Amino acid sequence: MELLESKEKILLEELCCGSTEEMLSVSASDSVVLGVCMNAGCDYTTDVEPDCDGGHCEVCGTSTVKSPLVIFGLI
Repeated sequence: MELLESKEKILLEELCCGSTEEMLSVSASDSVVLGVCMNAGCDYTTDVEPDCDGGHCEVCGTSTVKSPLVIFGLI
């Protein structure tokens, strides 16, 4: 759960959102959302499609970038 909380914090800060609900609401209404690498120790973020579940991380070189809508189970 610690990893999920750290990724949530990164997304909230990058999107200037005050809550997870606000972040998901903003993300649900866009065709491009901010995704985050799910590897521990990597804070890479990039624009992805809302249903992204394995986007490329430019830092790690892995397919571990996910959309917040996927991370929190809305897609």
